[in-house]
Amino acid sequence: MRKKSIRRLLCLLILVVLGGCGKAKVESASTEENIPVEETEQAETVSDTEDTEEENAEAAEELIPETYAFSCTVTINPEIKLYLNQKNEIVGFEYLNEDAKDAYQKLSLKGLTVEAGVKEMILAASEKGYLDTNKKVSIAIAEVKDTSCDTQAVCGKIKEAAQEVIAEEKIEAELEIADYENENAVPENPCTACGGTGKCQECKGDGYRGSGYSVSCPRCHGALTETCIYCDANGNSTKHEGICDFPNCMGAHVYACTICGGGTKPVTCESCGGSGACNVCGGSGNL
Repeated sequence: MRKKSIRRLLCLLILVVLGGCGKAKVESASTEENIPVEETEQAETVSDTEDTEEENAEAAEELIPETYAFSCTVTINPEIKLYLNQKNEIVGFEYLNEDAKDAYQKLSLKGLTVEAGVKEMILAASEKGYLDTNKKVSIAIAEVKDTSCDTQAVCGKIKEAAQEVIAEEKIEAELEIADYENENAVPENPCTACGGTGKCQECKGDGYRGSGYSVSCPRCHGALTETCIYCDANGNSTKHEGICDFPNCMGAHVYACTICGGGTKPVTCESCGGSGACNVCGGSGNL
């Protein structure tokens, strides 16, 4: 009996010990499973934060590419220059003032189409309060390196995108879109009157007759007096006998300029009406 009792006690002890070990193993396994998950989640959060900070830091830096097809400037008060490829995608940008960096440094512009980028910038400028006082958004094609680019079509897309975001967000803004103007470009079908320059040939485009003189009077060229063409140096008429009877001369041969009246004010060109533009092509340079 005593031996049997001892055996029973030993069996109970063995069961208790084994049960405790099993529980310890379960708790240990549970702990081992839970701790790495929490640590992994924390590590991933830190990693994501670092990646975001790196992306923002990269986005804040200017990126001026070596090669690009054309460029455009976006001016609100923040002013930025965008560099684009043949697909109208932003491949680089340049902050032209500190306000631009303040407004756009968190934007990831690279890779966006120019119209998408313009939308983002109008929103950002509005949120920063730059459109509270200055209500004008000016966008202009600044430079064209690849002449195959249809900048006129690009301007149309930009205008449509800008108008869309202004309407959707109820932003009060005046929109100005300007295509590239190459002053040295010669029209394909130049005007025969101005040679494709678009400028009045009489006043050379400054809107005044006698262009190029210190005083723009075409008759006296700044001398304030002119010589009578109807008489000789002595005031004698070359058309009739006796003293010249031309009303402004009356034998004086030299008299106050009939165009500027002896004064110094410029005289408006009659051909262009003071606009300086060719009156045949209207200043377009084309027929």
